[in-house]
Amino acid sequence: MELFIFTLNDCIHCQDLKTRLSNVKLSFKELEINKNKLFWDEVVKQTGEDIVPTVYIKEDEGKKTHIFIPGKDFNNGDDAINIIKKYIL
Repeated sequence: MELFIFTLNDCIHCQDLKTRLSNVKLSFKELEINKNKLFWDEVVKQTGEDIVPTVYIKEDEGKKTHIFIPGKDFNNGDDAINIIKKYIL
């Protein structure tokens, strides 16, 4: 599995989630949305949501993905970590 976190520079919620992930030793790849516009635009198209930090999990084969949106799938950093752990661990 691969864990990606879509972020935006100066986003305090993004920084909080990255810190929490590091604290619990979960590795992730950060994708700043302005530097990864094509990928981000595809996620927005799929979800209808344009909000960060968005969590994107790709299963090993790369065929199945899971996208979790703040305010929809999780309400805070603890919720996000719990969701991520269900798929990653």
